[in-house]
Amino acid sequence: MKKLSVVLVIGIMAASMAAAAYAKDEPAGKFEKIGIHMTLPEEMSEVKGVFDPEFYGAISDDPEIYYMGVAYFAMPQEKLEYYQNLPEEDFTEEVSEEISGLQTLICEIFAVQGDSGDFYKLLGMEENTEEIGLEELGKSDEFTFFCIPTDGAQYLTNADDSFIEEYQTVYDMTMNALRNAAFEDPSTSFAGKTAAFKSTDLDGREVSSDELFSANEITMVNYWATWCGPCLGELKELAEIHSRLQEKGCGIVGILQDTESAEEAKGILEENGTNYPVVLQSEDMEFTGDITALPASFFVDRDGNILSGPIYGAAVNEYERTVEMLLGSGSESGMTETEADAGN
Repeated sequence: MKKLSVVLVIGIMAASMAAAAYAKDEPAGKFEKIGIHMTLPEEMSEVKGVFDPEFYGAISDDPEIYYMGVAYFAMPQEKLEYYQNLPEEDFTEEVSEEISGLQTLICEIFAVQGDSGDFYKLLGMEENTEEIGLEELGKSDEFTFFCIPTDGAQYLTNADDSFIEEYQTVYDMTMNALRNAAFEDPSTSFAGKTAAFKSTDLDGREVSSDELFSANEITMVNYWATWCGPCLGELKELAEIHSRLQEKGCGIVGILQDTESAEEAKGILEENGTNYPVVLQSEDMEFTGDITALPASFFVDRDGNILSGPIYGAAVNEYERTVEMLLGSGSESGMTETEADAGN
């Protein structure tokens, strides 16, 4: 049993800004992915800032632990999307500093298989949880749900007073809804599913997952869109990574989310020297329904079995490391998203 680091704030906020918003679920629906059924007040739809709950999947498999971060951005949705889609060369240190003072967490949520004692051990703690403010929210059949509320207003150093006041209101509404929620076992697990589909490439030729994946021991699937700045920013490096992976009997396959932009995508890929197959998203790609942001990259074996949770954002330093880990493990079992990100 690995000791778990409970402070995931940096990773959550980095992922939020390095990945372009994609999922259109209602906020309450996003909580349902971790097994929480709650009612948010109507006032939540009127906030000026961005209330952003995101389910990040499994962070441990012994015991099973699922993680969710609930963020608040002190800016309108349009401004957040502008920042998320900035080309890499425009994402300067000044921009980064500005953004860092406009985002914060409301809380972190954990669904833990087993009882509270197991979770305390993972945290390296006894039952005294006052140090981090750990709060038990409730139980389902096999899971216990915990929350770590965050005093996040102090981090909104670049925000107007109106957003800081709104944050406190949103915080209170969120925590009240969580404390009155109903719970069920989480049912969303990305790793372990199968990516099986039929589609067409950008020239209209029919392709199948079988022919795309069977040639590689491990294939990295990169889910992207032409409107996604971080997606475009990593394309040149993906071409270089694909060349290196081919020497190991592995490779990359791209899936274009905005299928109506196929012609535009062809030009973009040519400009970036893309040397791996790219196909259009199709209706039978049910696995894409679990992806919450772009770019998202995950890994499959020759049969299309998904071996890892998605890596969100342009995490080019993690892709080859993840392939090496999967090759070393014989691809017999799926990795959690955190293991893929951390390279442990």
